[in-house]
Amino acid sequence: MNRHTHTPPLPCVLHAVIGQEGKPHDEPGNGEMRHQIERALKRATFVIEGYQGQLVRHQGGEMLALFPEVEDAIISSCEMVSRIAQLPPVLGTRLSLRVGLQCGEAEISGDTLIGEAVAIASGLLGQAAPGQILAGHRTLSALQPGLRHVLRPIVLRPDQGAAHDSAVLEVICQGVAGGRIIPSAPLEPEPQLRLTNDRHEFLLDASSRGLSLGRDPECDVLIHDPRASRRHAWIGHRKHGFILADSSTNGTFVTFADGSEHMVKHAELPLSGNGNIAFGEDFDEGPRDVFQFEIHEK
Repeated sequence: MNRHTHTPPLPCVLHAVIGQEGKPHDEPGNGEMRHQIERALKRATFVIEGYQGQLVRHQGGEMLALFPEVEDAIISSCEMVSRIAQLPPVLGTRLSLRVGLQCGEAEISGDTLIGEAVAIASGLLGQAAPGQILAGHRTLSALQPGLRHVLRPIVLRPDQGAAHDSAVLEVICQGVAGGRIIPSAPLEPEPQLRLTNDRHEFLLDASSRGLSLGRDPECDVLIHDPRASRRHAWIGHRKHGFILADSSTNGTFVTFADGSEHMVKHAELPLSGNGNIAFGEDFDEGPRDVFQFEIHEK
Protein backbone atom coordinates (compact mmCIF):
# COMPACT_ATOMS: atom_id res chain seq x y z
CA MET A 1 0.00 0.00 0.00
CA ASN A 2 1.36 3.42 -0.97
CA ARG A 3 1.49 5.96 1.79
CA HIS A 4 1.57 9.68 1.09
CA THR A 5 3.15 12.00 3.61
CA HIS A 6 2.01 15.58 3.88
CA THR A 7 4.78 18.16 4.25
CA PRO A 8 3.59 21.05 6.40
CA PRO A 9 3.96 24.48 4.79
CA LEU A 10 7.01 26.53 5.67
CA PRO A 11 6.32 29.61 7.76
CA CYS A 12 7.07 32.95 6.12
CA VAL A 13 8.86 35.89 7.73
CA LEU A 14 7.80 39.42 6.81
CA HIS A 15 10.10 42.33 7.63
CA ALA A 16 8.71 45.70 6.59
CA VAL A 17 9.29 49.41 7.12
CA ILE A 18 6.88 52.32 6.75
CA GLY A 19 8.67 55.49 5.75
CA GLN A 20 8.47 58.78 3.93
CA GLU A 21 9.23 58.56 0.24
CA GLY A 22 12.70 59.94 -0.37
CA LYS A 23 13.78 59.77 3.29
CA PRO A 24 15.29 57.04 5.48
CA HIS A 25 12.72 55.27 7.62
CA ASP A 26 14.42 56.47 10.81
CA GLU A 27 13.54 60.10 10.02
CA PRO A 28 9.95 60.35 11.31
CA GLY A 29 9.66 64.06 10.55
CA ASN A 30 7.29 66.27 12.56
CA GLY A 31 4.48 65.28 14.91
CA GLU A 32 1.93 65.22 12.10
CA MET A 33 4.07 62.79 10.14
CA ARG A 34 4.59 60.57 13.19
CA HIS A 35 0.80 60.48 13.61
CA GLN A 36 0.45 59.46 9.97
CA ILE A 37 2.97 56.64 10.47
CA GLU A 38 0.92 55.44 13.45
CA ARG A 39 -2.19 55.41 11.23
CA ALA A 40 -0.30 53.38 8.63
CA LEU A 41 0.90 50.97 11.31
CA LYS A 42 -2.69 50.39 12.47
CA ARG A 43 -3.72 49.63 8.89
CA ALA A 44 -0.82 47.23 8.48
CA THR A 45 -1.54 45.47 11.78
CA PHE A 46 -5.18 45.00 10.79
CA VAL A 47 -4.12 43.44 7.47
CA ILE A 48 -1.48 41.16 9.04
CA GLU A 49 -3.90 39.79 11.60
CA GLY A 50 -6.63 39.44 8.97
CA TYR A 51 -4.40 37.03 7.03
CA GLN A 52 -3.48 34.86 10.03
CA GLY A 53 -0.17 36.61 10.61
CA GLN A 54 1.35 37.41 13.98
CA LEU A 55 2.97 40.81 14.48
CA VAL A 56 5.88 39.86 16.69
CA ARG A 57 7.63 43.23 16.89
CA HIS A 58 7.01 46.79 15.83
CA GLN A 59 9.07 49.86 16.57
CA GLY A 60 8.41 53.18 14.91
CA GLY A 61 7.52 52.22 11.36
CA GLU A 62 9.31 48.86 11.43
CA MET A 63 7.38 45.57 11.60
CA LEU A 64 8.44 41.95 12.00
CA ALA A 65 5.72 39.35 11.49
CA LEU A 66 5.36 35.59 11.05
CA PHE A 67 2.81 33.89 8.78
CA PRO A 68 2.02 30.16 8.84
CA GLU A 69 1.74 30.12 5.01
CA VAL A 70 3.49 32.08 2.29
CA GLU A 71 0.29 32.83 0.34
CA ASP A 72 -1.08 34.86 3.24
CA ALA A 73 2.23 36.72 3.61
CA ILE A 74 2.26 37.74 -0.06
CA ILE A 75 -1.39 38.79 -0.20
CA SER A 76 -1.09 40.80 3.02
CA SER A 77 2.07 42.49 1.72
CA CYS A 78 0.28 43.59 -1.44
CA GLU A 79 -2.70 44.89 0.52
CA MET A 80 -0.49 46.78 2.99
CA VAL A 81 1.49 48.45 0.20
CA SER A 82 -1.76 49.52 -1.46
CA ARG A 83 -3.48 50.75 1.71
CA ILE A 84 -0.50 52.78 2.90
CA ALA A 85 -0.01 54.34 -0.54
CA GLN A 86 -3.64 55.55 -0.39
CA LEU A 87 -3.07 57.63 2.75
CA PRO A 88 -3.17 61.37 2.04
CA PRO A 89 0.19 63.17 1.91
CA VAL A 90 1.43 65.18 4.87
CA LEU A 91 3.20 68.43 3.95
CA GLY A 92 3.44 67.15 0.39
CA THR A 93 5.07 63.85 1.39
CA ARG A 94 3.48 60.42 1.09
CA LEU A 95 4.23 57.30 3.08
CA SER A 96 5.32 54.07 1.44
CA LEU A 97 6.07 50.52 2.53
CA ARG A 98 9.15 48.39 1.79
CA VAL A 99 8.92 44.63 2.38
CA GLY A 100 11.30 41.67 2.57
CA LEU A 101 9.85 38.12 2.61
CA GLN A 102 11.45 34.72 3.12
CA CYS A 103 10.12 31.25 3.88
CA GLY A 104 12.04 28.97 6.19
CA GLU A 105 12.65 28.05 9.76
CA ALA A 106 11.89 30.86 12.20
CA GLU A 107 10.72 30.98 15.76
CA ILE A 108 9.54 33.56 18.22
CA SER A 109 12.05 34.38 20.95
CA GLY A 110 10.75 36.91 23.43
CA ASP A 111 9.65 39.96 21.48
CA THR A 112 11.47 39.09 18.26
CA LEU A 113 12.01 36.40 15.64
CA ILE A 114 15.17 34.35 15.17
CA GLY A 115 16.33 32.05 12.38
CA GLU A 116 17.98 32.12 8.96
CA ALA A 117 14.76 33.22 7.25
CA VAL A 118 14.72 36.36 9.43
CA ALA A 119 18.22 37.37 8.32
CA ILE A 120 17.35 36.87 4.65
CA ALA A 121 14.07 38.81 4.92
CA SER A 122 15.94 41.67 6.63
CA GLY A 123 18.59 41.70 3.90
CA LEU A 124 15.92 41.88 1.21
CA LEU A 125 14.17 44.70 3.05
CA GLY A 126 17.40 46.67 2.98
CA GLN A 127 17.49 46.38 -0.82
CA ALA A 128 13.81 47.11 -1.50
CA ALA A 129 12.75 50.46 -2.94
CA PRO A 130 9.70 52.34 -1.59
CA GLY A 131 6.54 50.41 -2.49
CA GLN A 132 8.56 47.30 -3.44
CA ILE A 133 8.16 43.74 -2.11
CA LEU A 134 11.21 41.47 -2.45
CA ALA A 135 11.25 37.75 -1.68
CA GLY A 136 13.85 35.00 -1.51
CA HIS A 137 13.93 31.94 -3.77
CA ARG A 138 12.39 29.64 -1.13
CA THR A 139 9.27 31.78 -1.33
CA LEU A 140 8.69 30.65 -4.90
CA SER A 141 9.17 26.96 -4.16
CA ALA A 142 6.77 27.15 -1.19
CA LEU A 143 4.09 29.02 -3.14
CA GLN A 144 1.07 27.33 -4.72
CA PRO A 145 1.24 27.38 -8.55
CA GLY A 146 -1.82 29.62 -8.80
CA LEU A 147 0.05 32.57 -7.29
CA ARG A 148 3.47 32.16 -8.88
CA HIS A 149 2.56 34.52 -11.71
CA VAL A 150 2.88 37.50 -9.33
CA LEU A 151 6.60 36.82 -8.79
CA ARG A 152 9.33 37.75 -11.23
CA PRO A 153 13.09 37.31 -10.87
CA ILE A 154 15.16 40.48 -10.79
CA VAL A 155 18.87 41.25 -10.90
CA LEU A 156 20.03 43.77 -8.34
CA ARG A 157 22.62 46.32 -9.40
CA PRO A 158 26.05 46.00 -7.78
CA ASP A 159 25.55 49.32 -5.95
CA GLN A 160 22.62 47.72 -4.07
CA GLY A 161 24.92 45.27 -2.34
CA ALA A 162 24.82 41.48 -2.24
CA ALA A 163 21.64 39.78 -1.19
CA HIS A 164 21.68 37.18 1.57
CA ASP A 165 19.82 34.95 -0.88
CA SER A 166 21.33 34.28 -4.30
CA ALA A 167 17.99 34.53 -6.13
CA VAL A 168 15.76 37.56 -5.61
CA LEU A 169 12.12 37.82 -6.66
CA GLU A 170 9.83 40.82 -6.85
CA VAL A 171 6.11 40.64 -6.07
CA ILE A 172 4.24 42.59 -8.75
CA CYS A 173 0.69 43.61 -7.89
CA GLN A 174 -1.64 46.60 -7.93
CA GLY A 175 -3.52 45.68 -4.79
CA VAL A 176 -5.97 43.14 -3.38
CA ALA A 177 -9.70 42.72 -4.00
CA GLY A 178 -11.79 40.08 -2.27
CA GLY A 179 -8.70 38.40 -0.91
CA ARG A 180 -7.23 38.00 -4.41
CA ILE A 181 -4.19 39.80 -5.79
CA ILE A 182 -4.72 42.23 -8.66
CA PRO A 183 -1.64 41.62 -10.81
CA SER A 184 0.25 44.53 -12.31
CA ALA A 185 0.30 45.00 -16.04
CA PRO A 186 3.19 43.09 -17.62
CA LEU A 187 6.38 45.11 -17.60
CA GLU A 188 8.27 45.85 -20.75
CA PRO A 189 11.58 43.99 -20.62
CA GLU A 190 14.54 46.25 -19.89
CA PRO A 191 17.94 45.71 -21.47
CA GLN A 192 20.99 44.87 -19.40
CA LEU A 193 24.64 44.92 -20.38
CA ARG A 194 27.06 42.53 -18.70
CA LEU A 195 30.75 43.45 -18.99
CA THR A 196 33.30 40.83 -17.89
CA ASN A 197 36.92 39.77 -18.07
CA ASP A 198 38.90 37.15 -16.20
CA ARG A 199 38.90 39.26 -13.03
CA HIS A 200 35.75 41.39 -12.92
CA GLU A 201 32.07 41.52 -13.79
CA PHE A 202 29.91 44.63 -14.14
CA LEU A 203 26.16 44.88 -14.77
CA LEU A 204 24.45 47.92 -16.29
CA ASP A 205 20.81 48.72 -16.99
CA ALA A 206 18.94 51.75 -18.30
CA SER A 207 19.01 53.44 -14.88
CA SER A 208 22.74 52.96 -14.25
CA ARG A 209 25.04 55.98 -14.52
CA GLY A 210 27.46 54.09 -16.77
CA LEU A 211 31.09 53.00 -16.39
CA SER A 212 34.25 55.00 -17.00
CA LEU A 213 37.20 52.92 -18.24
CA GLY A 214 40.89 53.83 -18.32
CA ARG A 215 44.28 53.76 -16.58
CA ASP A 216 43.27 56.44 -14.09
CA PRO A 217 42.68 54.78 -10.68
CA GLU A 218 39.56 56.96 -10.33
CA CYS A 219 37.89 55.15 -13.27
CA ASP A 220 35.16 52.61 -12.51
CA VAL A 221 37.03 50.00 -14.58
CA LEU A 222 40.83 50.07 -14.37
CA ILE A 223 42.64 49.24 -17.64
CA HIS A 224 46.27 48.10 -17.28
CA ASP A 225 47.33 48.18 -20.93
CA PRO A 226 49.97 50.96 -21.33
CA ARG A 227 48.45 51.97 -24.69
CA ALA A 228 45.17 52.82 -23.02
CA SER A 229 44.49 56.44 -22.04
CA ARG A 230 43.93 57.54 -18.48
CA ARG A 231 40.31 58.38 -19.32
CA HIS A 232 39.86 56.04 -22.23
CA ALA A 233 36.13 55.38 -22.75
CA TRP A 234 32.66 55.31 -21.23
CA ILE A 235 29.97 52.65 -21.55
CA GLY A 236 26.38 53.39 -20.63
CA HIS A 237 22.77 53.64 -21.73
CA ARG A 238 21.27 56.40 -23.83
CA LYS A 239 17.75 56.80 -25.16
CA HIS A 240 18.11 54.21 -27.92
CA GLY A 241 20.35 51.66 -26.18
CA PHE A 242 23.85 51.03 -24.88
CA ILE A 243 26.81 52.87 -26.39
CA LEU A 244 30.58 52.99 -26.10
CA ALA A 245 31.99 56.56 -26.19
CA ASP A 246 35.74 56.80 -26.86
CA SER A 247 37.88 59.75 -25.69
CA SER A 248 41.32 58.11 -26.03
CA THR A 249 44.52 58.73 -27.98
CA ASN A 250 44.82 55.28 -29.54
CA GLY A 251 41.16 54.32 -29.91
CA THR A 252 38.96 51.41 -28.80
CA PHE A 253 38.48 48.21 -30.78
CA VAL A 254 35.19 46.33 -30.74
CA THR A 255 34.32 43.01 -32.37
CA PHE A 256 30.74 41.75 -32.63
CA ALA A 257 29.39 38.20 -32.79
CA ASP A 258 29.05 38.42 -36.58
CA GLY A 259 32.83 38.86 -36.88
CA SER A 260 32.77 42.56 -37.73
CA GLU A 261 35.43 44.75 -36.10
CA HIS A 262 35.18 48.49 -35.43
CA MET A 263 37.81 51.00 -34.38
CA VAL A 264 36.29 53.90 -32.42
CA LYS A 265 38.25 57.10 -31.76
CA HIS A 266 36.67 60.25 -30.32
CA ALA A 267 33.29 58.89 -31.39
CA GLU A 268 30.39 56.76 -30.17
CA LEU A 269 29.49 53.21 -31.17
CA PRO A 270 26.12 51.56 -30.45
CA LEU A 271 26.53 48.18 -28.74
CA SER A 272 24.26 45.23 -29.44
CA GLY A 273 24.27 41.47 -28.99
CA ASN A 274 27.67 40.37 -27.67
CA GLY A 275 31.32 40.84 -28.49
CA ASN A 276 34.77 41.87 -27.25
CA ILE A 277 36.39 45.22 -26.43
CA ALA A 278 40.11 46.06 -26.45
CA PHE A 279 41.74 49.36 -25.50
CA GLY A 280 44.52 51.12 -27.40
CA GLU A 281 45.46 48.25 -29.75
CA ASP A 282 43.55 45.87 -31.97
CA PHE A 283 43.08 42.18 -31.37
CA ASP A 284 45.86 41.12 -33.76
CA GLU A 285 48.40 42.86 -31.53
CA GLY A 286 47.47 40.81 -28.45
CA PRO A 287 46.00 43.50 -26.19
CA ARG A 288 46.58 43.08 -22.47
CA ASP A 289 43.03 43.89 -21.34
CA VAL A 290 40.08 42.40 -23.24
CA PHE A 291 36.52 42.64 -21.96
CA GLN A 292 33.50 40.67 -23.15
CA PHE A 293 30.09 42.32 -23.30
CA GLU A 294 26.64 40.77 -23.60
CA ILE A 295 23.32 42.59 -23.90
CA HIS A 296 20.07 40.85 -23.03
CA GLU A 297 16.57 41.62 -21.78
CA LYS A 298 16.10 41.14 -18.07
